[in-house]
Amino acid sequence: MAQRITRLTNPALPSARPDYPGNKLVGNQFANGEELFEPSFASLLKWQLAANPQKEEKKRDHWVPAVVDCTGALAAADDVLVWLGHATFLLRVAGLTLLFDPMLFSSLGLRRRHALPCQPEDLTGMTTCYFRMATATTWTKSLFSSWRSKTRPCGCCRR
Repeated sequence: MAQRITRLTNPALPSARPDYPGNKLVGNQFANGEELFEPSFASLLKWQLAANPQKEEKKRDHWVPAVVDCTGALAAADDVLVWLGHATFLLRVAGLTLLFDPMLFSSLGLRRRHALPCQPEDLTGMTTCYFRMATATTWTKSLFSSWRSKTRPCGCCRR
């Protein structure tokens, strides 16, 4: 049986789109489509083997942003937002350091387009870490474990 789709909105939070209906929920979980994505090895394999309509366009696109060293910003105590590449951001505000969607290394099926703007060892003192999908959590935890003894990565990766 399909779960009920609802929308979650915060009327006190201004939106760039005045008609925005809110974030889609399937049951009590955020979703992009009409049903929840349930990651599995089969779905990963299907995704990797499926035809990609943008494949040729992506091959022709060689643009990558310049990598700017962020070591100094990470070492300072100021509030900062740093793009670490791919969809990964580090936000430090009011003494909290948050890491969003960490993809620090290339892995099977996911390739970074450029180097990190710092050494992985510079990413210490994370208050928390946010992942957007379960498979990324599994892959990133295994990558973090290889250098966990030398650094103090985010709380969810210390388990």
